[in-house]
Amino acid sequence: MQKQGIRLGIISLAIFSTLLYANSALGSGNWGNSARAIGMGNAFVAVADDPSAIFYNPAGLVNLKTWQIYFLYDRKSKYGLADQENPFLAAGALVAPLRKNLCLGISGSQRGSWADPTAVVTNNIGQLSLSTQINPQISVGLSGKFLYNSNYGNKKGADFDLGILFQPASHLWLGLAGENLLATDMRPENIDPSNITLYPTRTSRLGMSYSIDNLDARLAFDVILKNVKKPLKKNYLQSSVGIEGWVLNTSQVDFALRAGYTLGKEYDQDVRQPALGGGLRYKGSRWEFQIDYSWQKHPYQATEKSDGDHRISLTIHPTIVKHSSKVELKKNVTPKRKKSDQEKSEKAIFSPYNYSKFQMDSRVEQISPGKDKHVLFLLKPEIDFNIAEWKLYICKDKPKGLNQAQIEPYLLKTLHGRVMPGFSVLWDLKVNGKRIKRGKYFYSLLLTDTRGNRWASSWRSFSVR
Repeated sequence: MQKQGIRLGIISLAIFSTLLYANSALGSGNWGNSARAIGMGNAFVAVADDPSAIFYNPAGLVNLKTWQIYFLYDRKSKYGLADQENPFLAAGALVAPLRKNLCLGISGSQRGSWADPTAVVTNNIGQLSLSTQINPQISVGLSGKFLYNSNYGNKKGADFDLGILFQPASHLWLGLAGENLLATDMRPENIDPSNITLYPTRTSRLGMSYSIDNLDARLAFDVILKNVKKPLKKNYLQSSVGIEGWVLNTSQVDFALRAGYTLGKEYDQDVRQPALGGGLRYKGSRWEFQIDYSWQKHPYQATEKSDGDHRISLTIHPTIVKHSSKVELKKNVTPKRKKSDQEKSEKAIFSPYNYSKFQMDSRVEQISPGKDKHVLFLLKPEIDFNIAEWKLYICKDKPKGLNQAQIEPYLLKTLHGRVMPGFSVLWDLKVNGKRIKRGKYFYSLLLTDTRGNRWASSWRSFSVR
């Protein structure tokens, strides 16, 4: 099943890539509608895991498990504009899962100038997106777009975007997206034909991202092809690389640092754009808020006054972790159970069923209650379903998957319970009565919901001192 999914993903990517590059690159499109993405150098097509995915790769929306609302404002560079102009970009999005494998997104964006009067064309885009999951490895997304210039002729048009997100391995994602596939011409009437920046374009993005769970970081790389529609028939190729790392993680507040770089060609000029950014995430009992900021240097030589864009965004959504017991949450410890229920023997019962992935914040602390040493697993799964059963697998080496053949050769211990583990699971570091040696070990949390569906976190490591 997994091999078939990988083959299907590779075939889909190949067909889609051929289609885009044969008919392909930004007129009325994505102007950098994500502070987080820009902070990573605009390498985001294979990340696409927040509401701004609607602008970069709508296939990623289906991975959002609760409704989310998103706002962005960008104080844009004045490069090439008159001194009285005050250019800006504003965008917003609402994402709402319709069911497990289907998600709806609605967004709007506007690029213009606060100056009155202004010589800047005001571009408006309304967008309706649908994202669905074909199988656990592949999701696709489609966005229909209504384009409207609210000055200089009030020109109207329509276009669409298409995206694919493919996960061939637990830490690796591949993304492919096409923007403005119709390359709708939104140039105002009587515009200077020598202004090549206003000619309609299509954009193709091919990228990959890799998560490093031990560091809570992600690396991303995109290749971007822009092809300006005739009469110019110009092709421009760019590449972007970015990194994001979450630091100072606590139970309620997380802080992110980001950096990225874009280089290549555009409008026959060299593009060199370093970018920096940061994010602050607050997790309350009912709501989660995330504020992101980015600075990106203007790609061409410009005055000090207009050398970059400053973006800030806000994302709001309900806290998606559900607790089966208020008593467990208050105590923040695993309630006492019978040993037969809390721990199973090392010969665990495995299942051949496929697992869906879920995200989880976790850390492992070594403690010494009395004379014995223990490790405490502090787990916070990001889920939106009720739990019937959980298992924590602990292995001496990292298995390649979650079925019996993959786990059994490495399995040391299985901790088990009937409801949520109250965010903490204690282990005495013993297997068959003997304490394990110092070294590096791996763990994964497996959940079964009340409908019988199985969910799994990625494998993570911890050290025993």
